Amino acid sequence: YVSGCKDGVIRIFDGAHSFSGELKGHENAVTSLAWLPLSCSDDSSPDKELLLSGSWDGTARVWSLSQMECMAVLGGHENTVSVVGLPPLDGSHGSIGRVATASAGIAQGNRIVDHKVRIWHISPSAGSY
Repeated sequence: YVSGCKDGVIRIFDGAHSFSGELKGHENAVTSLAWLPLSCSDDSSPDKELLLSGSWDGTARVWSLSQMECMAVLGGHENTVSVVGLPPLDGSHGSIGRVATASAGIAQGNRIVDHKVRIWHISPSAGSY
């Protein structure tokens, strides 16, 4: 299992609850975590799912746990980001899945404005998937 922490680090634990590693890259608290099951037909991929994270730094990240590295940064959000993993659309060529991100918007006076939901199509990159 994984835990998103206020220091921006994602900590990874095994089934016996022992610490087994960490993922660094966010510049502020990790506020959201989700899994993206892979739908690719390439069985040579070591990952069967990718980890998604959202943060107060205004980014979402896509992580490979087998490589222990960030595969993509999804930026441009207004502030904190929530993430959800979605399957690819039928007929979407080269896509292994989709990520929905939502940001809380911007406070203007007593209102929140410009909150957005974005859908990202995740495709294999050269040498990755």
